[in-house]
Amino acid sequence: MSDFLSLYDESDDYQPSKDESSPLCEQLAQVTDAYSREELIAKGGMKSISKVYCERTHRYVAKATLNQADNLEFREAFIREARLTALLDHPNIIKIYDIALSEKGEPFFIMELKMGYSLRLFLKEEQSRSELLVIFIKICDAIAYAHSRRVLHLDIKPDNIQVGSFGEVIVCDWGLGRIITNQEKKDYVTGLELEADILNHCTLYGEAKGTPGYMAPEQLDGQDKNKQTDIYTLGALLFTLLVPDRLKE
Repeated sequence: MSDFLSLYDESDDYQPSKDESSPLCEQLAQVTDAYSREELIAKGGMKSISKVYCERTHRYVAKATLNQADNLEFREAFIREARLTALLDHPNIIKIYDIALSEKGEPFFIMELKMGYSLRLFLKEEQSRSELLVIFIKICDAIAYAHSRRVLHLDIKPDNIQVGSFGEVIVCDWGLGRIITNQEKKDYVTGLELEADILNHCTLYGEAKGTPGYMAPEQLDGQDKNKQTDIYTLGALLFTLLVPDRLKE
């Protein structure tokens, strides 16, 4: 593990080459001809989301790809997000179906395709307080489940919540998430502890560990995060739901 973590002790001027090995990428299988009819539906700073047709299951799914696939640091962060999310199985958390490499050796992951709006856009239209509280309860259910699996989200905000036309509420974007390790049990290491050793330390992507207006004090101060960190952010989210103009652009 020390050899693994030493990969990230390089200087700030270090720039990974295109052909350099990525530890998490090496664990992935290469998949070809499994997904077709690719149609871009969203693009962010780190990744793009496309609607694709799964030839195996004969249904449409969502495919996430890296915008800068040659960047070693981004590849590690990207795969980390997919693997962390794949640990969770809840109706209000986005589902991961596949994590693999393309023909070009670039990582991608496949998610369920949910058509809807981000909660931020949803709040631009007038909504009843009762409907907003129902949405909030579903978000709380998702985070409570994640905490039961010892996973923190650490970036709960309207942009990371998807709302559908039939009452769907999906918590997405677990890229800043962490696994809570059990520091007291030293006599054995569980599978989840091993996963935590990898996923909690494999990326340096992004210095802002949260979103201003939603970050808990310990996030602002760079201190250790815990379940209360997410609970604080839930409180900030509830404030936004009840007073949508509090962070008016």
